[in-house]
Amino acid sequence: MNLQPFVSVIIPTYNREDVLCNTLSFLFSQKYPTFEIIVVDQSRRHLPETEKFIQEHQSKMQYHRIEKVGTSHAKNYGALRAKGELLVFFDDDIVPHDDYLIQRHVDNYQDAKVGGVGGRVIVKDNSMSNNPKHIAYVSKAGIFYDNFSLTTKGVIDTVHGCNMSFRKALFEEVGGFDEHFTGNAFREESDLSFRVRKKGYTLVFEPEAEVLHVRCFSGGTRSFEDKITWYFHLFHNETLFFLKNMPKQYFPLFLLGKWRPILACMFWYGKGRPKALLTPLNGIISGIRHYRLGRRRGLYD
Repeated sequence: MNLQPFVSVIIPTYNREDVLCNTLSFLFSQKYPTFEIIVVDQSRRHLPETEKFIQEHQSKMQYHRIEKVGTSHAKNYGALRAKGELLVFFDDDIVPHDDYLIQRHVDNYQDAKVGGVGGRVIVKDNSMSNNPKHIAYVSKAGIFYDNFSLTTKGVIDTVHGCNMSFRKALFEEVGGFDEHFTGNAFREESDLSFRVRKKGYTLVFEPEAEVLHVRCFSGGTRSFEDKITWYFHLFHNETLFFLKNMPKQYFPLFLLGKWRPILACMFWYGKGRPKALLTPLNGIISGIRHYRLGRRRGLYD
């Protein structure tokens, strides 16, 4: 008899109201025999309707409210409390395509070489497709080709953070999410993906594990911040990811490849203001400093 592994579904959330309730309602109806839902809530308070929903559904989930805000911290917090053999991470603003989303992830782990699974992600603006020749591919210069909306199953370089899963033992072995990724922790899942692959495991793109990513404009697992601060974290995280995972000789090409966000930060959003002009440089320097600090502490190879 082939017993299904116990699964822990982990959902970090921050200042979300009805969209969180909707996501949980969809997940409660998943047709998988053995799973738990762990919600890690970093909100200071909720609307009365949301508080009522949480209270009425306490028996269907582990609910934790924590003070520290940060998606990487929240995911690690949930993973520490997970009982499952497999960890599945969803954002708090997703809509599953059907009631077999968890099952689609689990089916791939019949292959012992699979360390993680990335599911299909649909967004309204179709921004997940940028080059149909690649799915979740990262070049040596740190250029990302997402295409998580495609329908071709295959081996990938990185998962997408709103719809992903890992073997728990492997997740713990590689140290979970690196909490040095700041702000909205952009590239945290790719960094984890690369560490999983360095252990000799493969990552699989499973298009049948499909979600609609609502991308709610309010709330989310991040601090509210202006666009220039958002760009600071972007450059910090991109730089940290590159230095940890990519060949260092390609760093000049990595910097050259950032000309679009650099100009957007300095002139489109920043309007040439002094803070905006310095933000790309400051973010890149911050990423370099965090990488060097991690090296000195023995956290990075």
